[in-house]
Amino acid sequence: MDSPKTVITDANIWIDLHRGGLIAEAFKLDLVFKTPDLVAHEILSPSAASLKRHGLHVLELPGARVLEIIQMARQYPRPSRPDLSALILALSEGAVLLTGDNALREAGKLEGVEVRGVLWLLNKMVEDQVVNGDRVVVALHQMLNGGSRLPKADCERFIQKWRA
Repeated sequence: MDSPKTVITDANIWIDLHRGGLIAEAFKLDLVFKTPDLVAHEILSPSAASLKRHGLHVLELPGARVLEIIQMARQYPRPSRPDLSALILALSEGAVLLTGDNALREAGKLEGVEVRGVLWLLNKMVEDQVVNGDRVVVALHQMLNGGSRLPKADCERFIQKWRA
């Protein structure tokens, strides 16, 4: 059996999942969720402590990695330093970067990292039969109504797929 895929998250993934009421369901997927401590400090609702109880691994970056963040910030000035710490962790772990931040997404792609977002995660929940399509559609609407900025065309495409 394959080992679970590791995904490195930024803060907005957890904010979106919290808005949609799907935190517990995310941890039912065959994924290992990790985030750097710099990102964990940004996660207020839900709390990082709550996410850790569900299974989120919070990793402290060693000094050498912190220097990499500073260097990377020169090349990619738009993502925040905590977001760049997620990119550094994804690079060092050979993991998927799970983000909704466009600047971080672009930096990740330029660095050759597989980058995914919350729509990918929601679709995985449906495909892996963790939740049904109707529940995910409701969750997506809750995310959008709560202020999540997701690509409208992609949302509509997934809604059609999940309702089928």
